[in-house]
Amino acid sequence: MAAPALKSTAKPIIYFVVYPNKANAEKPKIQVEFLSGGQVLAKQTADLPPPDRSGTIPMIVGAALRPGNCELRITALQGNESATGSVNYTVASP
Repeated sequence: MAAPALKSTAKPIIYFVVYPNKANAEKPKIQVEFLSGGQVLAKQTADLPPPDRSGTIPMIVGAALRPGNCELRITALQGNESATGSVNYTVASP
């Protein structure tokens, strides 16, 4: 499947849900990486808010734009446990 193509003026957001392990006492975090052309251009780690009543943490992250092939990689971290997902997309030149 081809990566979605976005206009340079797009303002994409990514919605995902973190499912913390209730048996793990460590506070969950996320690490967000923005890659362009396979190179990491930005990387940030942030603490997550407490889970909602269902025990999940819904999240929205804005995706960065840079002409060419891009990837947003999100890793949920909780102690020694982790899960990673990513979204690939292409941004048109302005």
